[in-house]
Amino acid sequence: MNISTKDISETRKTLIVSVSGQEVEAEAAKLLGEFSHSVKVQGFRPGKAPAALIKKRYGKELESELNRKVTSEAYEKSLKDSKLDIYNVVSVDEAKFSPGKDGKVEITVDVTPSFNLPEYKGIPAEVSSADVDETEVDNAIEEIRKQRSDFKEITRDVKKGDFVKVSYEGKIGKQLIAEIVPDQHIYGKQENTWEEAGAENDMGVKAVVEGLIGMKVGDKKDAEMKFPKDFTVAELKGKKAEYTMEVHEVRERVLPELNEEFLKQLHVETLEQFRKQINDELKHRKENEINQSLRYQITEALDKRIEFPLPESAIEFEAAGIFNDIVNQNRQRGIPESEFQKHEEEVRINAKSTAAHRVKLQIILGRIAKEEKIEIKNEDIQSHIMAEAMQTGRKPDQILKELQKSRGQMMAIQKSIIYNKTLEYLVKESVVTVKKS
Repeated sequence: MNISTKDISETRKTLIVSVSGQEVEAEAAKLLGEFSHSVKVQGFRPGKAPAALIKKRYGKELESELNRKVTSEAYEKSLKDSKLDIYNVVSVDEAKFSPGKDGKVEITVDVTPSFNLPEYKGIPAEVSSADVDETEVDNAIEEIRKQRSDFKEITRDVKKGDFVKVSYEGKIGKQLIAEIVPDQHIYGKQENTWEEAGAENDMGVKAVVEGLIGMKVGDKKDAEMKFPKDFTVAELKGKKAEYTMEVHEVRERVLPELNEEFLKQLHVETLEQFRKQINDELKHRKENEINQSLRYQITEALDKRIEFPLPESAIEFEAAGIFNDIVNQNRQRGIPESEFQKHEEEVRINAKSTAAHRVKLQIILGRIAKEEKIEIKNEDIQSHIMAEAMQTGRKPDQILKELQKSRGQMMAIQKSIIYNKTLEYLVKESVVTVKKS
């Protein structure tokens, strides 16, 4: 077998494996012998049936198996002898071979691009301090108290922070918003929905949320809403709407006291112990945020320091995964299929851009891992399995068996481990400065 290479692009090649008629003839004879000993022909002992009879009776099977075996051998030889750094096999043609006749197999591959590594040690990065002050602890405790609040029904005027049961309906001109965007109920019409008066980060209609302040049970009111020009719902962008609203019930948030009973519910004995627990949690959260920030700054620095062509199949595979994740997230959020389809092309373009960025970093970090001899150890795989077991509730042995059956899944996990180990190495080698508050 002879191998030649045809360039399609900088990262895509076609390996052409030429197979001589003699090689095909030899493989066909070998295959015929194997068939003669394995198949049963009435009137003949195993291996004694005439070759002509075997060929006549099992001609299609012999032809199919000959094509498979020669193609398989050509495939294995090409990957072994081509001397290319193959990133991914894109396709293998369906070759047909006949005994005594020359043939060929064409295998299209994407190769890992050749490039010189940029300087990757000592990358500068800036982070915030991980220190926690008393005000942060106070605010965190206040949030916990809010989460455990009682809500007392009241008759006074609504104040900011009160929870109000309200009905409202919006119009643009004379047309109901519920008719303009029938799948966006929150902007059209709501019956007996609860809103927090004056909430700054509320997902509802801002004019309604703010307009509730000063109203009381039984009050009706009109509120004007100007939707921003960059509003997420295309039909409402830049439009001026009028909302009619009516208050049905008002409840005031009553925070629990910081007493012994409250602390007992949180499984702590003293306020000092509670504050220390909150302080430790905030510090741990900040340290995680710092680590994520360092990883981001390092990958962005590497991305900007070098350019090289990327394997097309890697980008396509990664982009498909990103796109499917977005589709699933939208379904979980209840976004209608019709709304998603309006932006599908834009989502695909963004997915491809994100995929290219990821693939580039995977290749760079893979090269750094080789340079620094960063390898996967058994405990790395075990740690991954244990983490997945804790997240999914499955047994570690079950996960391991699944990985042993799926070579592709195991390779994906190995890539992920190398990626993270190399990135952690670069974090340790970076030059970090802490921002002044």
